[in-house]
Amino acid sequence: MRSVHHLPRPSQMVIAAALGLALMPAAASAEEAAAKEASADEAGTIVVRGFGQSVKNAIDIKRRAAVSLDSILASDIASFPDTNLAEAIQRVPGVAITRDAGGEGRQVSLRGFTPDYTLVRVAGMTAISTSGSIDSRGGTSNSRAFDFNLFASELFTRIDVRKSAEASVEEGGIGGTIDLHTARPLDYAKPRFALSGQGFYNSYAKDVAPRVAGLASWRNEEGTLGALVSVAYSQRNVVEKGFSTVRWATGGWNLNNVSPSVDPAITSRLNAGAANPDTLYFPRYLRYDLYAIRQKRLGVTAAFQFHPSSDLQFDLDLLYGRLRNTRDEYHLDSNSWNNSGALGRTTVSALGVTGNQITSGTFGNVWVRSDTGRYEARNDYYQAAFNAKARITDRLTADALIGYQMAQYDNQRTEIYYTRGDTTHTAGGSALSFDFSQNPNLPVLTYGFDITSPNSYIFNLLRLQTQHVLHNNAEAKLNLHFDVNDHIKLHFGGIYTRQMLNQRYYTLDVTSGVANSAPATALTTMPYNYADGLGVSGLPATWAAPDLNNARSSMNADSYALAMDQASTARIIEKVSGGYVEGDYRGSLLGHDLRGNLGLRVMHTAITSQGYIGGLWVSQGSGYTDLLPSLNAVWGLSDRFQLRLAADRNLSRPTLGNLMISGSVDANNRIIRQGNPNLKPFRADSLSLSAEYYLSARTLLAVTPFYKHIESLIISSYDYPTYASTGLPLGLLNVATTSNSPGDVFTRQWYSNGQQANVKGVELTANVGFDFLPGLLKNTGLLANYTYADGTATYTNATTGKTFMATLPQLTRHSANATIYYTDAKFDARVSVSYHGRYLTDLPAANANDLGGYNPRTQIDASLRYNITPNAAITLDAVNLNNAADSQYVGNVADNSNRVYTYLKSGRSLMVGARITM
Repeated sequence: MRSVHHLPRPSQMVIAAALGLALMPAAASAEEAAAKEASADEAGTIVVRGFGQSVKNAIDIKRRAAVSLDSILASDIASFPDTNLAEAIQRVPGVAITRDAGGEGRQVSLRGFTPDYTLVRVAGMTAISTSGSIDSRGGTSNSRAFDFNLFASELFTRIDVRKSAEASVEEGGIGGTIDLHTARPLDYAKPRFALSGQGFYNSYAKDVAPRVAGLASWRNEEGTLGALVSVAYSQRNVVEKGFSTVRWATGGWNLNNVSPSVDPAITSRLNAGAANPDTLYFPRYLRYDLYAIRQKRLGVTAAFQFHPSSDLQFDLDLLYGRLRNTRDEYHLDSNSWNNSGALGRTTVSALGVTGNQITSGTFGNVWVRSDTGRYEARNDYYQAAFNAKARITDRLTADALIGYQMAQYDNQRTEIYYTRGDTTHTAGGSALSFDFSQNPNLPVLTYGFDITSPNSYIFNLLRLQTQHVLHNNAEAKLNLHFDVNDHIKLHFGGIYTRQMLNQRYYTLDVTSGVANSAPATALTTMPYNYADGLGVSGLPATWAAPDLNNARSSMNADSYALAMDQASTARIIEKVSGGYVEGDYRGSLLGHDLRGNLGLRVMHTAITSQGYIGGLWVSQGSGYTDLLPSLNAVWGLSDRFQLRLAADRNLSRPTLGNLMISGSVDANNRIIRQGNPNLKPFRADSLSLSAEYYLSARTLLAVTPFYKHIESLIISSYDYPTYASTGLPLGLLNVATTSNSPGDVFTRQWYSNGQQANVKGVELTANVGFDFLPGLLKNTGLLANYTYADGTATYTNATTGKTFMATLPQLTRHSANATIYYTDAKFDARVSVSYHGRYLTDLPAANANDLGGYNPRTQIDASLRYNITPNAAITLDAVNLNNAADSQYVGNVADNSNRVYTYLKSGRSLMVGARITM
């Protein structure tokens, strides 16, 4: 194993110089410092009543924090302002979220960086999670991104979003760090109890599911001993439906099968070649999609505190999360055109073209398939964290954390194909026409047969897969705090973590001899109305599909032995160790208060990647060391106005999936396909300056320009090493049957560290309480923010080899949020609008497309709470009132094309309920 030590770059020396300059006025004017204020870390959990009060407290926390920080607080005991954690966080400037399972918030991006580069901590520990989704949203996750939909929001009391780094806070989030805080018994002045219940209704699923949460907290009169338990259980039944193409492609048509009635100018463009700007793109699939999702979610937190004195404290925090997700997928697809042979046998009678894509047409001999599947996923999350704090002397205190986390994900997939046409795509195809004229993302398809009749199909395939993923993390931290004087405080600490991801995949395709697979007995019709609510006339209401409640057992699926998918079976072990030194300071500059912190963090990362290549289990190690300086300074120019400066160097480690060595060696063609255990992290030098004006307790106006210089971007790439230099086993060369030798050059397809990039942007915040208005209007307020972020890099089209410029993955140039609210002792009401602009996920994309990503989305939500008494309330929450679509696309930069990849709508969701507190 080779470790790399990175010496300070010029940007690091600039930061170091700034640290020294910042200390000078602080030390020189320490005697002029104001009374000590609580930092964000020092502020305990705040229990408030009402949305307006939670807004006030969040603004106060931001004002007092030494770092760039935004907070969201519970509006009451076991009552978070939003029903989903990700949706709550998106109100913070610079936040964009990804959605899943009927539009529910799943992952969080900060300032344009992917969720993988947002560090999430739960109860003080770096969070891990493993989950799954539909294929177009990434399938099974082996990334570092945290899935916020695992837990109900009622389990948490506060969220802190840090956008600048501190030496005392773990590295890993170049976008930022999000802290999730659970409740503790000694946070409350007396024993407390809360219980809430809601009914959940989705307009597409058309049924009601329960959502229940409760909290019970006890403490003794002396405040030295306490215990707390909170539980949240919910069911959620939603339906998503729409259309997908599984990308667009070009070329491969048999021009002899094109009718002479088609315009010759259009025919000539069919096989013009991907490099030709006039080439025509066609949808690889024409697929109607319906996803019926049934979720059961359970979350439990427990906290035990023993504080025998103010000088000695012991806390134990426990957290358990369970998500059972059954997803039934119904697809009716014409998928001939992802197969070159079937595409060549397609006849073409008519074509309509818009720009460089085929938007309508009539075809013959097209293979049509009813593709139906059930995914039964189990997510379990366990966490235990023990904290101890002690005052050693009047000036010296210490705290320590020991914790363990484990996330398990198991998924059983049963997929059944019935086709129109034979299994080899050579005969029995259907007539087909499509037309995008009503909706550019959702065409009307017309088939040459009865799609609802079981007799229209033959059995094609039973696909069985299981996935097992285990992700765990052990963490230990020790911190020392020394009060030099009233104005300077020093912090020292060390950390050690060991993280392991282990995944195993098994799969089997069965094409014959499947019991009870005859279409006449196995097929019924899909039990949902596909066309309802999609707003396009001519869509089918249903089509023939297996009964998923009985198909697996009737086909004896459990009797088959599945084979290991070695290319997807792997293990990653990551060990991180290091320490930090940090100083808090208070002083004055030009007669105005100056406070903040500066520090240096030193971390070493060691990685072991193990997996199968060519049938052999191989292991490879790598490592690197980083120095991470940071500076935060707040200059209070008046009681209401302050400037905030943050400068730091941070890193985000590669996703665990990219580090996996698993892959294959094609000795005959000298090709290696694998992950890259030698990947180095993204490294970023960041600078931000914020001007903050606090007009009143509910009013904050802020402008925050920011800049990040990023090194070592991770890209999909090819290189050409000698086989010996790869470190792979020589046995995979197949020397006995080839002329290969260790010195031969191979083509390697993998991920690598590439170019540099700069991200620049600005955040605008306007949180306004209209206290100056008369009557009831003084109880209204506005929370609004807008973020602009821009950063580009150069990429290469995998088909044509042409380079192009595009934004960084997941970077949203424009995002905005606005909430109008009313709050008083009896009534809380608010309406929220969230918007994110277009952002990219695939760079480069496949099938000659330059890129792929998400289209802009605007969503409207609302919430209402009426307090019948101080201890009883009724609630109403509405999500996605405008039925916003989740729209993905692929395209090319040269023509600014936007071709539909996936278009899904999930309907509107309502939650009605009540809550009591004691």
